[in-house]
Amino acid sequence: MARWTQVGDVEIGGGNDVAGLLAAAEIGREGEPNQARMRLAVPTKPRYLIMGFGRTSVAAVTAGINLTQNPQKIFRPEKLVWPNDTAGAFSITDVRIGTNSQFVTNAGVAARMFAEDATEVLLGLDTAQTSQNVTLVVTNNSAAAVIAEPSLLGPAVF
Repeated sequence: MARWTQVGDVEIGGGNDVAGLLAAAEIGREGEPNQARMRLAVPTKPRYLIMGFGRTSVAAVTAGINLTQNPQKIFRPEKLVWPNDTAGAFSITDVRIGTNSQFVTNAGVAARMFAEDATEVLLGLDTAQTSQNVTLVVTNNSAAAVIAEPSLLGPAVF
């Protein structure tokens, strides 16, 4: 989503007056004195943030459950964290950013690989744009229903 930032000391009308903003941008480009100059505001503040997937009860021996979230900031997941107490019950069969799989094969991996105390399991996943689906496809391998509560960590820009 594009946002405009005013550079200068002349107030231009507020709200969503796109024509006014574009006119102000034209005036600013001409360099007339005491006129507002407009520039497109781009994300500039990177921070390391968390994206949780909530608590989801996954029935016994169930394959292909999609856990989906939509980040509200531009987000690049670098680490998947799975609670130790349930990691042994699950396999992760895919991680998707939008429609793009982040796996190089169609074989899943044990969620225990991403247990909360795991080290050296940094990922270089695609960047998820604002409101783009981030999906973990999981399988419960146990004989009982288990709560899935994974999260992703990584830099977000806003």
